[in-house]
Amino acid sequence: MATRFWKRPENLEFPKIYSKFLAADINRGDELVEYSIIDIPEGRYDEACKFMITHFIPYEPKLVSRDAKDDIAVAEDYYKRYMYGIKQKVSVACIKTGSEDFIAVNILEVQGRNDSNISFKPQSKTSIDIMEAINYIEDKADLFNRHMVDYYLSGTGLAIDPQYRGKGIATEMIKARTSILHFLNLKLTSTGFSSVAAQKAAVKAGHFCDLSISYEELASKSENWNFLGTETKNYIQMSLKI
Repeated sequence: MATRFWKRPENLEFPKIYSKFLAADINRGDELVEYSIIDIPEGRYDEACKFMITHFIPYEPKLVSRDAKDDIAVAEDYYKRYMYGIKQKVSVACIKTGSEDFIAVNILEVQGRNDSNISFKPQSKTSIDIMEAINYIEDKADLFNRHMVDYYLSGTGLAIDPQYRGKGIATEMIKARTSILHFLNLKLTSTGFSSVAAQKAAVKAGHFCDLSISYEELASKSENWNFLGTETKNYIQMSLKI
């Protein structure tokens, strides 16, 4: 059974707005409109997880390499994984002022040094292979000891509605983690960014590289970790400390 020792303090505001920014609106040409990054309300967890299935799985390089976009078993695994993470109440979404529709969703979790393994087991081979590869990379990065922390904010997936890509929203979503760290009294956020676009957004948001491993090297470690065949060449564990 999984055990997590970090819980969001009940006295903290929820849901909270972490940041607001201006970016182009798809319906108004170059006109700038206001967007907000907010906690995902409890009543919208299912909606957020389904948003991730729709807008993350078809584009994430490891999943693309396995042609997983129509794999029902993978979708079920990822839905369960997202729902497990979102219940910590630290995941966020981007909405446009005057609308409640999700434009972007970032599943975030607080990882603890003494946490036990997550409580569900993926069923599909693709999900198992990816989880094992990520565990290997995180063990290699040794984040708790490297940064001398007992807890850190991690990302399990960031998805943008394709209509809104190229407008800097991914960068703003990652930047918002600084506000989240301050609000939750945490010192570190770290995520394995698997695509070139996400890696570039993380750099713009001030994140640095802890560990970079090529997909070619990863495939050499295990035949189950072959995620070759996409434009992205490296998986990069990136962090930000405050």
